[in-house]
Amino acid sequence: MIAFQFHTELFEFRARAMQALSAAGFDWFLDYTSVDLDHERFGIEVCGIQEEPKAEQILSALRPAFPSWGYSEIWEQYSGSRDLGWVVLICSDPRPERSI
Repeated sequence: MIAFQFHTELFEFRARAMQALSAAGFDWFLDYTSVDLDHERFGIEVCGIQEEPKAEQILSALRPAFPSWGYSEIWEQYSGSRDLGWVVLICSDPRPERSI
């Protein structure tokens, strides 16, 4: 099993992501509901995006802020979260292998 790792530097990267989104014209609570940390994959998730095309635009706005982070995903969150809608993940690590 992979042990949880806590990366404090992700808080600085979250601020960088929010600045990049603001500079690209995206507004918190209007275009997305949260920017979360993904410690497991060393990345940032932008959640609560209401339209898939906007999620793709958000990912495009984040790529220049994190040029060395080579992995990204977009998916729709249907349930189990307060931030329903599309989610953009940009991270430095591929999906980790899990063992039980």
